[in-house]
Amino acid sequence: ALSEFHFKLLQHLRNRDREAVIKMVNFPLRTPKRDNLKVNTPDDLRKHYDSIFTDKIVATIAGQIPTQFFCNYQGAMYGSGGLWFNNFNDAKRLRIVTVNN
Repeated sequence: ALSEFHFKLLQHLRNRDREAVIKMVNFPLRTPKRDNLKVNTPDDLRKHYDSIFTDKIVATIAGQIPTQFFCNYQGAMYGSGGLWFNNFNDAKRLRIVTVNN
């Protein structure tokens, strides 16, 4: 499931398919390094998409080896915590929950 999620997300990012990426997000999306940014809805994400899914975040995702995710009770993370995702107890549906940039 992790590898499938990874390759789907990477494909959507490379194709610049914002709507497909937005469908992979759990709201509210946490952005802890940006205290004043609230991303509570898909429309909020559409407004701030470029400042959240930056080239740096995309590079972090592209550089991840899908078999080497760090996982704990909060979910799985890309790189050094650039992006976190989990399944909220629904094994069929992984979702992005946090972006740190």
